[in-house]
Amino acid sequence: MDLLYRVMGLAAAIGNRTSRFSINFIKLNWVLMIAVGVGLFTTSNELRYALTNDRLPRSIGVKDAVTHLDVDKNFVTVHGDLIREAVFTHTTTRRGSSRTDASYYALLDDQHERALLVRTSGTTRPGTATGTVDLTGMLMPIEGSLQKELARTGGDIGGVAFDTAYVLEWDRRPGDPMLWSIAAAVLAVVFLAMLTTWRQRYVVFGKVDRPLSDIAPAEVPADEVVPVRASGVFRLGQHTRRFTNMGAVLVDAEGTPVLCANVDASSRFMGVKTTDRRGIWTIELPAAGLRSLDVGHQYYGFRRRPALRVHHADGPRVVTTVLNCDDLAALRTLAERLTSPATAAG
Repeated sequence: MDLLYRVMGLAAAIGNRTSRFSINFIKLNWVLMIAVGVGLFTTSNELRYALTNDRLPRSIGVKDAVTHLDVDKNFVTVHGDLIREAVFTHTTTRRGSSRTDASYYALLDDQHERALLVRTSGTTRPGTATGTVDLTGMLMPIEGSLQKELARTGGDIGGVAFDTAYVLEWDRRPGDPMLWSIAAAVLAVVFLAMLTTWRQRYVVFGKVDRPLSDIAPAEVPADEVVPVRASGVFRLGQHTRRFTNMGAVLVDAEGTPVLCANVDASSRFMGVKTTDRRGIWTIELPAAGLRSLDVGHQYYGFRRRPALRVHHADGPRVVTTVLNCDDLAALRTLAERLTSPATAAG
């Protein structure tokens, strides 16, 4: 369980820090989650191909391929007549120069009535033989732009009906099931950790069943503050903002414990400050409003620190603030100052 919390703590630190930046007005933490999600989807597909197919390809004809016979087992050797000239090419133009990314060749059945497109990388031709050939590869869904082009002609080119759903990716083979399983499991854990910590506002707290009375308090004079790192909703005048693992101190404001953090939370666009949010951000923790204190650990990055989860009143609502310290003795002192504000430092 501790290892899982540490993984989530690392995800929380990365997510919290990247949430402060945007790419084309999209938060960087969402860009990372989407990238990991796409990687997980791709890896899961590759794992499915590796588990579904046999180690040796199944032998079929063009007619079996275009009728999608048992298409789930898509590692195949297809027998047919190969047209040596490319029917389609996919090119990319950049800085005035063109590059061929893929070529598509026609593989016809014996009657030359049905055909399957064979995809190769660049300008590579599928094999060296002419006429009747056996080509090995994987039947994969056809890409959108080519499918639209075929749909425009109804799949009929020169009186031959082409398959508009699948192409044979020549020389492609399913991977090792063990390697794809490991990759899928790692990406799944990372994606779930990122999603879970985002839902938890990047606060990872693990509760422990240990009463505070068993912990000896630190010998901190009443006029000194205990440094803490706080996660919760801070206020600056009429503005509110959630900070995670923010350095703060606990002070006594006329008998009320108040967390204070000196933060510059101003917004900037293209290097120009658009809003000024610089000052002392605070969270009031009145003893009368405390609902409960939970002892545990907060995980953030590679660190695990002793922490208190404080449920307290904020107007008509009950909110949660998490405070962590360097050691258990400092945590006990912090708890005493929360519950006995008269001893808190001024």
